[in-house]
Amino acid sequence: RRQADARVLFRSGLSLPAILSYQYVRRAIHDTGKPVWLMPQLYHGSYFSKDPADELTLQHLRQASYLGLIGGAKGIIFYSYYAYEAIAAGDTRDPAQTLALRWANLKQAVGELNRLAPLACDGRVVELPIAWRNDAGHDVGLIPTRAFEYYGKFYIMVANVTDNTIHGQIKSQSRANPNAFKLSAFSGASDLRFTAAKDPDHPAVITVEPNGQGVVLLEHLGLRPGDIPR
Repeated sequence: RRQADARVLFRSGLSLPAILSYQYVRRAIHDTGKPVWLMPQLYHGSYFSKDPADELTLQHLRQASYLGLIGGAKGIIFYSYYAYEAIAAGDTRDPAQTLALRWANLKQAVGELNRLAPLACDGRVVELPIAWRNDAGHDVGLIPTRAFEYYGKFYIMVANVTDNTIHGQIKSQSRANPNAFKLSAFSGASDLRFTAAKDPDHPAVITVEPNGQGVVLLEHLGLRPGDIPR
């Protein structure tokens, strides 16, 4: 297996953009044709920049991990070269309190990622085109998205890599029956919102908060009385 290593972008400019988690994994899979695991470094830029604000947050951990899984990674291995409580010389923070906060964020991220393991390892990747737009209705370019079918249900993994709220419409929605499926949050509920379909001209919408990520559960409801206009 080839490891795809990525970091996050701090204000100090010492690291690389998180989108590279997605790009590196895709490149590694393309080059090797083998299963790939992402190894994000638990790299706290504050150790080098001496700026306490350069910390890996829960958002950083989730974003890098989601981007790797959307790129096709079969697993995540968090790695830290330094002791996890390490802080820079002259940093006045309490190492024990710093470790407690970092560890709490890591535990929460890993707990969320564990729920996604069946999708990443056993889910069948399917084509589910989604048009992503900003609040003004303009196309926002690349939004890393990956759809899975798992035991008859569909899951859409998405990572918003922009600083703006984005809205997605599934292009395969039926105009004849816009209420044929239901959208809900499987993970990352705080970053996701949904607007139910009103009519064929106003289909269901997935909304993702700025730099948010999560997994959308798409459940097909089938035909119900009154769904098809007479």
